[in-house]
Amino acid sequence: MKLFDQKYMTTALISVIFLLSFGLGTATIQQSYWRLNTYNSYNHISSYLIGAGHEYLPSNVNYNYVKIDGPRELIYNPNKINISDKTINTQVVKFHFDTKKKPVTVELPLFYYKGYQAKVTGPGSCSTPKLSPHGLVDITLKNTGTVTVRYRYTVIQKVSLAVSIVSLGTLVYFFKKTGSTGFFVSLKCMFSIPMWMKSPLMQFHNCLTFIFRDQT
Repeated sequence: MKLFDQKYMTTALISVIFLLSFGLGTATIQQSYWRLNTYNSYNHISSYLIGAGHEYLPSNVNYNYVKIDGPRELIYNPNKINISDKTINTQVVKFHFDTKKKPVTVELPLFYYKGYQAKVTGPGSCSTPKLSPHGLVDITLKNTGTVTVRYRYTVIQKVSLAVSIVSLGTLVYFFKKTGSTGFFVSLKCMFSIPMWMKSPLMQFHNCLTFIFRDQT
């Protein structure tokens, strides 16, 4: 039908798809208002929201250990460390500590993923966050200070974002340079991969997907 040979047809199609996707997404949220959690409810763990399609869990996670619906608390030996001024929310875990000059391990109420970083204010020190025996985050503290633990994007996440932005910019460049017809021809060429190359490319894609998921 040569619809895309007509002026502005490609732009109109993309606009319709975007508006339709946005509208359906908004309608889904409105229909599922009961799925939304208030900020205060974050302090309690619901066993129905652990895993169950919401997030990948580390293999070390003991489901019976984390499924109890209760406050998210730091796990530590009070005889070895004094902890005060605790702040635990969706953005940060922060507290003041005094280990009496001996190293002490504290387990945080966070599922372990690569990307957590700890920073200490004061004369004390903190180890790099690591995987606890329960699949949560462990940090080892020493002396006294205030520790702040946040999640930061890993290197591979930043590289992936940069590749996505460059790819989008490349597509926009080809669209403007060749017009709608040439743009779709370029897409067709991109997906017209010889059979002998498809298997290695798929393996490479699966490998990158696995690495990206592991790093998050």
